[in-house]
Amino acid sequence: MVLVSHAFFWTGNYTDDAFGRFGARLEVSVPFFFALSGYLLIRPWVRAGLAGSATPTRPSPTRYLRARAQRILPAYWAVVVLVYAVYLLRDSGPFGRGWDGFLRNMTFTQIYGYGHLHDSLTQLWSIAVEVSFYLVLPLIGLAVARALRSRGGTARALPTLAAVAALSPLWIWATHTDLFYRLPGLAAARVDLTARLWLPSFLIWFVAGMMLAAAEPALRRRGLPRRPRLFSAACLAVAAAAFAVACTPIAGEGTIMPVGTGQSIAKNLLYTVCSLGVLAPLTLARGGARPTLFARALAWRPVVWLGGISYEFYLLHLLVMELLMDALGYRPFHGSVSVLAEATAVVTIPLAWLLARLTQPGGARRSPRHDDAATAGAAAPHDPGQRRHRPVAENSSSTASASESPMP
Repeated sequence: MVLVSHAFFWTGNYTDDAFGRFGARLEVSVPFFFALSGYLLIRPWVRAGLAGSATPTRPSPTRYLRARAQRILPAYWAVVVLVYAVYLLRDSGPFGRGWDGFLRNMTFTQIYGYGHLHDSLTQLWSIAVEVSFYLVLPLIGLAVARALRSRGGTARALPTLAAVAALSPLWIWATHTDLFYRLPGLAAARVDLTARLWLPSFLIWFVAGMMLAAAEPALRRRGLPRRPRLFSAACLAVAAAAFAVACTPIAGEGTIMPVGTGQSIAKNLLYTVCSLGVLAPLTLARGGARPTLFARALAWRPVVWLGGISYEFYLLHLLVMELLMDALGYRPFHGSVSVLAEATAVVTIPLAWLLARLTQPGGARRSPRHDDAATAGAAAPHDPGQRRHRPVAENSSSTASASESPMP
């Protein structure tokens, strides 16, 4: 979805019609990934909260952050260095140049201030958001664990998470007003429109997954959902309907954060519904005697294998796409969507496999746990340092489109 969305953009097909909006809205893979990330990474705190004082081990923030760093940094740093090396021999745009741009892209700070997104690395805005989520997750996890240990249990945990989710529409509204940027502290810090791409705008997508993780144990105890196939079909239908609405002008122009306040909030909420509709069948409707067709499709070995290299694919695909634009003789915003997307996939997949082999323990040979393969969609491999706390470590891709996304 990320790849095709970028192919739409580079061939000039982000047009203001149904076809163009469909291509632009494939960025919905970003919230898919963020929700999956929230679901997988909050589970150690959910388990600790449900176990109460009887739990033998509490989630270790140090171990958790070390595992995240081991998963994302080697490949990320390698690609940033590669891109800057390529652009020593190739003209680049005005943004992200020099040592300042290089250091910002190496430290995930390229979204904090205008003009730091370098060519072939613009998709990395979403991993910068993801990394900021990694840093605040232990605090959210602690609040969730405490709520689950209380008398209310799940009934208290879900409102706690809903309060966190409410920050997103509030932040979007605030960053679409001039007053926000004139506040004394923010004005002194020269905060600009890039604040719309900071973590608070997208917290609701992470929280969507966290709410599923918090609700899942209670629903399972009650034997819900009782008809997994019907539940899955209904969820996917709701997701498809929300996506269709998002493809209308109600969600604004083809950019991750539209200019209009109402359009930005509408798009944010519609993408949340899409994420819940896709992820809920894989989390709440699993574990039955016979997996649903949706779960079986995502546990198919080729899909699982692609999931194992999806993070590396995400990192590399935009560089490959921009180089192929030259090789195919396409001028910016001209060319065939299908040819560019297919050529980019053919070239990027083996490169992503090689990058995974070089930068990860076991590389692309990692074998995912199939008990959670359906949950994670394209089952993610184990993460070193996290085995005690969660069966599956999040891998990625995102997406995102402008995603740009899917990441670790």
